[in-house]
Amino acid sequence: QEVEQPFHLIIDNRIINNTELASLEMMLTALPIIDHIQLRWIVMVLPNALAGTAHNLETQYHEQIGLKHVDTLEMAFAYLNSVDNSLDWSNQVTPFFEV
Repeated sequence: QEVEQPFHLIIDNRIINNTELASLEMMLTALPIIDHIQLRWIVMVLPNALAGTAHNLETQYHEQIGLKHVDTLEMAFAYLNSVDNSLDWSNQVTPFFEV
C-alpha cells in the first residue's frame, strides 16, 4: 500500500548490546525501502549503554529524511512533536513501547 502523507520512524535500541551506530547513509543502503519520498524523520533511541550521549551526535540528513539520535523514548516522542504538530498522540499504543 502506498503511503500518501509524511511519516516518521522511531527505532528503539534501548536494550541492544551493540554500541556501534549506523549512519543514515548506512541505513538507507541496507534498507532501501526506507528511502521513501514521504519519510521525514528517523528518530533513534540510543542503546542504554550510550544513554546520555545523544547531544554529542549531529543530526544527519539525506534529501528530505533526517536522522536524530535521542537518549530516551520520551525524548523521541517530544522531538517528533516539536517537528510535526500534526501528530495525533491519542492513537499511541502505550503498552507497546514499555520495556
